[in-house]
Amino acid sequence: MNLSREMIPFLQNNLKEFRTLAKWKQEDLADKLGISRQTLIKLETQKTEMSQTTFLAIMYLLIGEQDKNPLLKSALVGLYKTHLATTDTDESK
Repeated sequence: MNLSREMIPFLQNNLKEFRTLAKWKQEDLADKLGISRQTLIKLETQKTEMSQTTFLAIMYLLIGEQDKNPLLKSALVGLYKTHLATTDTDESK
């Protein structure tokens, strides 16, 4: 599975929306990740590339919230379906 090619950019491009669905302020998510709010802002505005470690940490936090939030769960399913669609396209080449 190539996280960096499909899922990381998708999550980064939609990070603000995922954070909002999880009902986290920037400061909340930054604290949970152990990063500064300024670093989170750079991730949300694509001024810093998201690492695999940050991706996995955010996904872990989002998955932990999904049972409490049906909209977030739906968005995570969409992220997974995007990954599957991309993977299927790559494998058919």
